Amino acid sequence: MLPGEWSAGCYDAIYVLADALSNEEAQDLYGNDLVEWMKENTDYSGVTGEIKFNENGDNISCKAHFIQVQNGAFQHFEP
Repeated sequence: MLPGEWSAGCYDAIYVLADALSNEEAQDLYGNDLVEWMKENTDYSGVTGEIKFNENGDNISCKAHFIQVQNGAFQHFEP
């Protein structure tokens, strides 16, 4: 079975967590403490691009792209 459209994001999610847990500072953290540490310390280059979180936990390097079909062709859409 070929990987689906969400595979790259799942792959990066696992490796971002593994990267965090490989750091001595984060190894004994759990739950919200680990989440807060990751927000402040994650700087990871993955298959989906650079991963860096803001204070809300959003990847500030990732932008959503909206596509619509217009006149039978895919067009970039700005909401």
